[in-house]
Amino acid sequence: MWPVVYCGLMIFILLGIPKIASGQDASSTKGLEQFAWKNRMMMISDPLDEKERAQAMIKHFFSKLEAMDDRQLLLFYVQDGTADMVNGSSVKVELRAGELKKYGISRKAFQVILIGLDGQVKRKWSESPSPQEVCDIIDAMPMRINEVRYKKTN
Repeated sequence: MWPVVYCGLMIFILLGIPKIASGQDASSTKGLEQFAWKNRMMMISDPLDEKERAQAMIKHFFSKLEAMDDRQLLLFYVQDGTADMVNGSSVKVELRAGELKKYGISRKAFQVILIGLDGQVKRKWSESPSPQEVCDIIDAMPMRINEVRYKKTN
């Protein structure tokens, strides 16, 4: 029994300590790729001094939670390099420079970015889209069409 406990302790020390020492947690080390192939994402970003538009949009989307859940859509409020999930569990993701560049997330302007299951940008807006517009775009995606078809046959 002691060799197993000792081995487990050594693995924790070797793998766990560097993350603890650097202040990283699971959500910040994985970035947004932890949601790829599981969820679609919508990033709502605005400058630090303009929160009202993003808050109004999030409130509007909360009235359509069932439609968002059906489409596996996670909403993230992005500000100053951090993405906070606003539906589902409270997850905070520190966005890496590569993610900011890949998704074209600006820290200077209001924007909404729809990201597909494959992790690719599907649509960008500089104004708030309606929940119906977002649902229509998702519903036209090939993977979503297959999901609906599969649900109907099962």
